[in-house]
Order: sequence, then C-alpha cells, then structure tokens
Amino acid sequence: RAQIETEWNEFKGCVGQLEMPFFYVPGNHDITTPIMEQEWIKRFGQPWYHFVYRNVLFLCLDTEDPPPSHISQAQQDYAARALAENPNVRWTLLFMHKPLWDYEEDSGWARIEGLLRKRPHTVLAGHRHTYTKFERNSTSYIVLATTGGGSKLRGRAFGEFDQVAWVTMTDHGPRIANLLLDGIWNENVLTETMAQTMRTALAGKAVRSEPLFIKGQFRGGPTFPGATAKLEIVNDADLPAKFRARFNSTDHVHVKPAQVELVLKPKSTESISVQFD
Repeated sequence: RAQIETEWNEFKGCVGQLEMPFFYVPGNHDITTPIMEQEWIKRFGQPWYHFVYRNVLFLCLDTEDPPPSHISQAQQDYAARALAENPNVRWTLLFMHKPLWDYEEDSGWARIEGLLRKRPHTVLAGHRHTYTKFERNSTSYIVLATTGGGSKLRGRAFGEFDQVAWVTMTDHGPRIANLLLDGIWNENVLTETMAQTMRTALAGKAVRSEPLFIKGQFRGGPTFPGATAKLEIVNDADLPAKFRARFNSTDHVHVKPAQVELVLKPKSTESISVQFD
C-alpha cells in the first residue's frame, strides 16, 4: 500500500497542475489486485461511472472488473441503465482501457456493444500503446497510442507515437485531431486496414532467408570458400512496397551487393542473391 500511495501521489501531482477537470479511467496497471482496487475506490469511488455534458453522454468503464479483461454483470447492468436513462443525447462517448471488442474471449463487452448500436457513439481505448482505428457499427472505435508510456516510437506506419487526442464535438459527431510531437493528424492516422497492410513487415516476415552451412574449419585452416545466400522479399499487401537493404562487410567477409533497392508489386515476392567472399 505504501508503494501504491507513492505512485498515486506522483501522478496526482502532475494532474493537479492542469487547469481543466481530469477524469480517471482505470487500466490494468491501476487495478491489478484486490488491494489496488480498494485503493482506487478510496481515492476515486466506483471504477465505472457516467455523466452528461452539453447533451453528450460520457460513459467510463472498468475493463479490469475481475477477472482482468472483463466487465462484470453488475457493471454491464450499470452501463445498460446509463444508456436507457439517456436515450436522446446527441452522442455517446465511451472510454475504457482495453479494446475488448478485439478480444476473442467472452469479456462481457458484447452486451454493451449491442446497446450502443442503437445510438450515435464513439469508443476510445488504450492499453496496446499502438494507435489503430477500427470501423465497427458504422462508427469509430479507436485504440490510442501513448502519452509518454512505453513505445519504440517508430512513427505513424507502426502506430507508435506520443500523442494527445483532441476531440471537438460538432453537430455531426466528434472530430478527432491527434496532436503528435511532429505534427497533427486526424483520426485516420492509422486505420485497421493500414495496420493489416503492415502486418507482414511488423511480424518480421517481410524478408525470408535460409541459413548457410559451410563444411570445414576455417580458423587456422582452409580459407572460407565463399557462399551465396538467397533472400525472398515478400509483399502481401494490396499496395506496392519499397524495399531497401544495406549489407555490411567485415574485415574477414566481404558482402556484395553492398546495397539493394527495389519496388515490389502488390501481392508479390522477389528474390535477391547475396554473395559472401
């Protein structure tokens, strides 16, 4: 409990400098154990809640309502009542930490999503530290990137950037501007379709190679006879892909070509040979 107290004091010290109201939504690092849940309730009350502001319903849920990645029956009933009591708001904004719509297990989310279908709404989540916009029920379901959390920060193509999502409520629904350290993008900064286009590269499967096995003992023995490696470059996306590689030689092994650049057609595979001498 002492460690929890220290961490909350530090975080609330940062939040306390803000001039606008700050609303908490619990995540897996906030409520991981029963003790952490007790500490949350002591500070902030119930981990799920709602309010209406300018005829917009804000519904904040707890995705760690035990077990983790789960919404309890009690919380489902609460969300159902909040939605039923506010049928005519101009929009519903739902906030939760984990993007439960993209989980295979039964999390309790399906019931709430079914109720949301009847109204204009937008869902915002986090947890994955990677921005992705999903299109579900003819609306936006958005997983936000980081605001200082752990990330490789490889940029837009990977959905990895520090951001603040600035939401402006219009007569036609929310307009989302993602404020990045290097610029401002709209909510399509990285969509699910774009992420799928990158999935092979992100999984490390865009380049395939086979190991080279050379018989013989070369240290203090016969000279390395050289070898050729075949690399396959895979583009399984529906768009052309530019590939660039640089091969570094050493004092003992010379590699050629030193550099390769090529453009792969959509849904294509190309091979290159790399010589080691």
